[in-house]
Amino acid sequence: MKDQMESCLKLLKFMADSQLTLTQINGQRKLGPPTEWTGPPPSPKCEIFVGSIPRDYYEPEIVRIFGTVGKIYELRLMMDFSGTNRGYCFIMYTTEEEAARAVKELNQFEIYPGKRIGVVASINNCRLYMNQLPQNMDTETIVRRIYDITDDVDNVAVYRNSDGHINYVLVSYKTHRGAAMGRRRLVPESTTLFRNCEVNVEWANPNITPSNVVGIRKHF
Repeated sequence: MKDQMESCLKLLKFMADSQLTLTQINGQRKLGPPTEWTGPPPSPKCEIFVGSIPRDYYEPEIVRIFGTVGKIYELRLMMDFSGTNRGYCFIMYTTEEEAARAVKELNQFEIYPGKRIGVVASINNCRLYMNQLPQNMDTETIVRRIYDITDDVDNVAVYRNSDGHINYVLVSYKTHRGAAMGRRRLVPESTTLFRNCEVNVEWANPNITPSNVVGIRKHF
């Protein structure tokens, strides 16, 4: 409790000094964009993924490190219900060059003795792959359930074998962020999403298309 209070006080001071806004929604804290920013947001190629963040590191510590290689447009830190970070975040810089520099210079950076972080370009994947569903379930039930439990859905495609049994489902979202939040909602629900089965939910391989699988039929 004392550590969390100290972290909150440090965060409040950081926000006051930096004049950045902080919002929290759907299990993540979003810092930015800069108040002086005008125009459209940076391109998706300006975003990086940071993993293996110590659980006692928050926005002030992260910005102190990643602000050394470029101007940060936005930082999204994933949080759990206890108020601690989940060990990873997304950082968007104002230019692609700054993002590339962060990957080059800060990947495997030793944040403190024996603790290194991982930094890679954020994959702009907007699709989730689901299998191990009840084979005879009707398409409408699957589509309705996915739309009910996640937001920002663009399309749900159910692929069946020639015998009519479900092979897999591809869920397309309007944005990568929507897909990431959808995955965060669906994975904990994998055992209760549909009756009498444990659904497998993972990021879709970009190479998965109907032409890759013989005898697959697509249903919307």
